[in-house]
Formats: sequence, structure tokens, C-alpha cells
Amino acid sequence: RSRRRGLDAQVPPLSPVVEMAVMAASKAALPRTTDADPKALITRRTPPAPPQPASTVTIGTANAAEVPLSTLARAGGCCWTGPGAEAAARALLTGILTAAERQRPGTPQVRGVLTQELADRLLPGMPPKFSALTVTDDLEHAMHCAEEHLIAHAHNQQDSQDTEDEQATTKTGEEESRAPGSLVLLAQPDAAHAGRLTALADRTTHAALIVLTLGALPGATSWHIAHDGTATQQTATGGQLDDLQLFHLSPQAGRDVLDVLLTAHDERPRLRRVPGARAATPSPDNLEQGSAEESDDEPPAAGPEPAER
Repeated sequence: RSRRRGLDAQVPPLSPVVEMAVMAASKAALPRTTDADPKALITRRTPPAPPQPASTVTIGTANAAEVPLSTLARAGGCCWTGPGAEAAARALLTGILTAAERQRPGTPQVRGVLTQELADRLLPGMPPKFSALTVTDDLEHAMHCAEEHLIAHAHNQQDSQDTEDEQATTKTGEEESRAPGSLVLLAQPDAAHAGRLTALADRTTHAALIVLTLGALPGATSWHIAHDGTATQQTATGGQLDDLQLFHLSPQAGRDVLDVLLTAHDERPRLRRVPGARAATPSPDNLEQGSAEESDDEPPAAGPEPAER
């Protein structure tokens, strides 16, 4: 049975976070004026900066400019601590997903991999593999994905060097899109995997692999993230990172954005199953009662009609 919606049906309102993002995008697309009119009675506020390229992922703002993801590509990795670390990590994952949406149907240039435990904390309902994010069962599998990405990068660089002289003038954009791109490994370090995670972080070169941890990691650059996203580098002298303020999202805002992205792909949030939980098995009495009710509501099936002679 189906029913068509009437013409007077109300469109469900957007969440405040999605509505603000739509308004910011529309304002950024307006034509920009260079000189202000001195005779104007109303002073317009400064329009936002023009949008970055579609494949760019930014992590925050500093000195009135957006900070690219490559800032996290540091040898030894980068670790975030403080009350705003999870909110900033949630915004980073959302930025990777939205950058992938801007490149559809092309291949995203920035991908992310994280464990199921972190996905349940940051973006609950995330499918195991959706858009540019991959959710693994444990940290061992996530690090294996990072190692495979480094191997793919090495093979791609070797192939590019071998064919540089022959195809330098005939290289197309399609061939460039075959490059593995950047991979962000978001993890929470533990004692069992700290050594292997540190070895991966030491191989962070040219933003091919970015290791970001929510917690202390030996040899990594430590940033303390406040509630408002202000990042302070934990060094001997301390101090802020050029007035860097990371983007941050609340859990409800993250769920709203994820729901919009899943709906765009005709998917729904994955229900979280509690380990050991099973569906309730109906008792025999309920089965007999249910069959009796069905027999009262539905007429008995008619038998086969006798064949005519």
C-alpha cells in the first residue's frame, strides 16, 4: 500500500548544524566586492574566504585562514589530549567525509581508518566501510591497512619514476587520480601496539600517512585541545600554535551530519549490537495464542475445486 504526499506537506527542518553549513556555503558563493562604498548606510560584514579545492581537508583556522590537513603530517605522529580532543577528531572525520562528497563520483584523495571502539564514541552508527572511512575491528587491523597504504604509495612512486620520461607529456588527470592519496590513521594507543604504532608514525612523509592518536604516544607531537578547539603545543616552552583553533563538533552535531551523508547514499545508521544479546524467543504459549488469533482473523483456505466431468 502506498500513499502520495499531499501538496501541503511540510518539509522536515534541517538541523542547526546543517543549516549553518548551507548558509555559509551560499554566502561563500556570492560575488565578492573589492571596494566598500563610503556612502553606504549599512556596513556589510566581511564575506568568508573563497572555498578551498574540492579535495582539500582543513582542520581549523589560524590567522584568519584555514589550516590544511598536511599540518598533522609530522614525523613521529601527532597526539591530541585535553577535553576537546574527541570533538576535534569528530570534526576531522566529518571533514574527510564531506571532502569525499565534493569529489563524487571521483575517488577521494584523503581517506581515514579507525577502530570500531573509536567509531562508536565519535560517530556512532558508522557502517564498517562508508565513503572515505574504514572501520576495523581492532587496532591491529587498522595498522595493517596503514601498512598496505604505504606499500601502495611505494609502488605508485616506483611506477611513476619508471614511466616519467616516456609519459611525461601524455599524463592525464585520470592517471593522476589513481594515486593512493593520503591516509589518516586515527587510533588510541595502548601498551601492546605502542611500538608498532610509533614505527608507522616515523614513516610519515609527504602526507602519505598521517598518524593521529587520542592519547600520549612516544615521540609524537603533543597538542592539548581545549573545549573551544584552541590547540596548545606541549613543549618545553609551551605556547599556542600561531593562534590555531581546531574545528570541533558535538556528538549531536556529528550524528546530524552523518545522517545527512548516509541519506545521500541511500543508507541508514548501523544499529549497535550489544555483545551476547539475543532476540527474545517467544514462549510456546505465545506461539499457540498467536496461531489461534491468526486463525480467527483469517478465513480458512479454500480447498481445490472438484474437476468438472
